[in-house]
Amino acid sequence: PKPEIGNLALEGEASESNAVYASRPVIYRIEEEPRRTPVYRRAALGTGWQARGPLIIEEAASTTIVLPAWSARVHERGCLVLTREENER
Repeated sequence: PKPEIGNLALEGEASESNAVYASRPVIYRIEEEPRRTPVYRRAALGTGWQARGPLIIEEAASTTIVLPAWSARVHERGCLVLTREENER
């Protein structure tokens, strides 16, 4: 039998700024200067949250780096979904 998944949606307010707790200088290309990059706490990102890169998402088990020309969002089941922006390839 197929297992029941139930409702795995995350609780929390989905806003871009409620989870930022730091910023770091990051070099994305050797020929560029470091860019101040916001750092988000993964646990504070609620369902529906989304933002365009560059940004960093930190949690205990991993760090996700969202590069410039990419965006991130939290799926209704809690997964991070990264998408490359079409007009910036």
